[in-house]
Amino acid sequence: METPANLMTPKIFTEEVAYVLAGLDNVDVIVRDEEWAQQQGMNAFLSVARGSQEPLRFLEIHYKGGKEGEKPLGLVGKGVTFDSGGISLKPSLNMAAMKGDMGGAATVAGAMYGIAKLGLPINVVAVAPLTENLPSGLATKPGDVVKTMNGKSIEVADTDAEGRLILADALYYLTSKFEPHSVIDIATLTGAMDVALGQVYAGVFTNSDALWHQLNLAAALTSDPFWRMPLHPDYLKPMRASIVADFINIGDRSGGSCAAAAFLKEFVLGLEHPVEPNENEAAPASATIIEVKEGNAIRWAHIDIAGVMESKKASAYSPKGMSGRPTRSLIEFARLVASQATESPTPGDIFTVESETSGKASANTPSAHASGTQHIHSISNFSGLNYPRAQHILSKNIPLHASLVSNPAITTTRTIMTSARVSPLTFHQKRVASQLQQVRNMFIQTEQTPNVDSLKFVPGVPVMQQGTAEFLDSQSAISSPLAKSLFKIDGVKRIFYGPDFITVSKDEDAEWQLMKPDIYASIMDFFASGQPILQDGVQGPSDTEILPDDPEVVQMIKELLDTRIRPSIQEDGGDIEYRGFVDGIVKLKLKGSCRGCDSSVVTLKNGIENMLVHYIPEVQRVEQELDEEEVVALKEFERLEKRLMGGK
Repeated sequence: METPANLMTPKIFTEEVAYVLAGLDNVDVIVRDEEWAQQQGMNAFLSVARGSQEPLRFLEIHYKGGKEGEKPLGLVGKGVTFDSGGISLKPSLNMAAMKGDMGGAATVAGAMYGIAKLGLPINVVAVAPLTENLPSGLATKPGDVVKTMNGKSIEVADTDAEGRLILADALYYLTSKFEPHSVIDIATLTGAMDVALGQVYAGVFTNSDALWHQLNLAAALTSDPFWRMPLHPDYLKPMRASIVADFINIGDRSGGSCAAAAFLKEFVLGLEHPVEPNENEAAPASATIIEVKEGNAIRWAHIDIAGVMESKKASAYSPKGMSGRPTRSLIEFARLVASQATESPTPGDIFTVESETSGKASANTPSAHASGTQHIHSISNFSGLNYPRAQHILSKNIPLHASLVSNPAITTTRTIMTSARVSPLTFHQKRVASQLQQVRNMFIQTEQTPNVDSLKFVPGVPVMQQGTAEFLDSQSAISSPLAKSLFKIDGVKRIFYGPDFITVSKDEDAEWQLMKPDIYASIMDFFASGQPILQDGVQGPSDTEILPDDPEVVQMIKELLDTRIRPSIQEDGGDIEYRGFVDGIVKLKLKGSCRGCDSSVVTLKNGIENMLVHYIPEVQRVEQELDEEEVVALKEFERLEKRLMGGK
């Protein structure tokens, strides 16, 4: 994705992928040309490529790690190697970044490399339509009408909405030709997604709750987060208003990402519900209803990565520049599917993958001798994958996803994956996989806190029925099985339970990327066990419970703390504990992520104090109460500071 567009044309892209995947077991790469696309009736794809002198390419990658005849997982990646907007020209400012508009194709290619390198026991088919989108005398004009591979017609009102055009043909080709059990398309599709979610989350639209849970778990395990977006037929209505075609390729100004996803859904063959007929019945030659085969529903997800394709600043696992997201999540998702495929699936389980044998796998394999086809069998090192070496991962028995922390974009760096192939369950830890099966519909999200050494883990189920609980060391955790388990993980310093979250604080020199897999496993193990969060019926303190003999001012303080202040602090993974009200002073103890965080002291003075003083005239100020160990540490620090000052 960082490579300049003149050095990463559709032709060069396919050559790089071919070179990289050479020598990997069970991998075939097929590169299609314009003549082939014409024969398939991919007129939407062809309409985008018409303006460029660079020849289009349609890339297929087949990984055959599963049983013969098993339905594959399908991946589709948008591959616009440079997007000027076509006749609907983009503003020149930041247009250079549009070399990254092939991020979906790069992600898919990187994921296929990882899947093949791991030798996962599943079948996967990936496709990527590759083209430039440029203005010229031959370019598609606003108002032109094109007929897609499935017979539907599209009025091209905006040539800068080209991604959905090439994906429409690619999605129909993949789902009609290979009949996958699940299909995921990845695209830098809409600027509206960047506006909605920024650079934190990639947006996911899907027709399947089970598929969403799998993707979200994979994202959580790799710290590459997703956010589920609405998929509703009403978003499609403005795009069905054409008087000359079945669809217009743009909708209203509002809900742009949702409209684009609803549009793509119309080109996935075999979804749970048939496509509705065109309201105005325009273009009678078009096939406006798709037949759905009994018991053959496809799970589909569209991932819009427009907001996350580029990192504006460096992070621990992603350098500044093109990010390559969500390659890590896709590889982990495939590993979850593969680990489930080795077990006995349970209907309704979040990892269940339908694997009915169609008996048509061989017949559906594209012929190497078709017109315009270049069938490549030998390929090696993907210059797009920049993963760190994995020997230390093997020695520490850490799941592979913890190591996928670099930029998996297409660059000129050769691959560095040096570990020997191992079985998926060795990497994924059999204990975790078996417990994941038991905890159905459970996925754990992590949230940052103001304290860089504290992370908030949200398991999606209640944690504390009443109050909160904090454990400062393993000795204090004797009453909680989960806390005892977490303290066995190297680097864990403190643990805090909130109503629906667990905050874990670490030592300064510990690394989250090495700790998180074990934390996830411990939390899932605990909730699968059915044990109480605190043994012997012990519950956390209910410090703000209003007692019959509380003075009116204390009742007011407790009510404000409980209804206005505590919820806000708990959102950051922390809490406060009311310790008393004496001579106009409210005494509070900071807990969870707030403990030891300098910004929390400022919050205490500028936020909590101001609110209490404003609403309750009797309150003069707020003071923080420290534990004995904090007082000792503070005194030691003061002594050290005096010695240092005295030495000057």
